[in-house]
Amino acid sequence: THIKEAMPRPGPAEEEALLAFWRKTVRRGDIVAFCGSAPEGASRETLRRLFALARRARPRAIVADSSGPLLEAAAGAGLDGLKGNAAEIGGWLGLRGPLDVKRPAHRRALMRALGRRGAPRAVLITLGAAGAVYAERGLLLRARPPAGSAARMGKARHQSATGCGDAATAGWLWALRDGCPPEEVLRRAVACGTAKLASPDPGNLQARHVWALLRATK
Repeated sequence: THIKEAMPRPGPAEEEALLAFWRKTVRRGDIVAFCGSAPEGASRETLRRLFALARRARPRAIVADSSGPLLEAAAGAGLDGLKGNAAEIGGWLGLRGPLDVKRPAHRRALMRALGRRGAPRAVLITLGAAGAVYAERGLLLRARPPAGSAARMGKARHQSATGCGDAATAGWLWALRDGCPPEEVLRRAVACGTAKLASPDPGNLQARHVWALLRATK
């Protein structure tokens, strides 16, 4: 379910104010995450400049977890990472449906895209209950939630999937902070995304559940 505010298209003055604020916000060594979608009617040039300004500040890493025009702008902005679900990444790749890494043609399309100028260094594709895929040029990894996930979280039950994608992004940021290799990036993303199922609150992620799942995620 997507719930979006009804709002007027941002005007040039508002977009310039955002860019001015952004210039003062991002600092060298930061880990920057662009999450969500851009307001309808936002200038593509403003979106491009948001990423360019972030790169200019020389942060430690920049990732985008988005959809629509913001995802399209992020995909050519030379970021460290791009995240989306199978449908969103399939749209970026120009496929007729969601990305399916079991299909050789889809894998080739993904690797071609990662070789383009300005492409993200890595892509994380969330697959719901099927886990997630992590891709770099010449590297494709997949992880599934461990069997018996609910039991590993003690008395917790699977209550809501809302926010699982955001939790997976949190796992990726956690791995970036710690300088983890790709395998650990994927394990942390899947463990965090799965642990979110234990709460009906979209923003509630319990560390004890994450650690229980992380030990069993392959």
